[in-house]
Amino acid sequence: MLKKRIKYCRWRHVKRKKVKELSERSKHIENKNIQAYTLYQTEQGGRRT
Repeated sequence: MLKKRIKYCRWRHVKRKKVKELSERSKHIENKNIQAYTLYQTEQGGRRT
């Protein structure tokens, strides 16, 4: 139970970090179309979150 909890917390932290990174990156991208951005992300090889 404890192990699982730690894993979950760690994953949550990573996810939050990723989201922050994505938002930072999206600011630089001029095209604000979300669909186009996700398509761009999948083409890069990153998983869609």
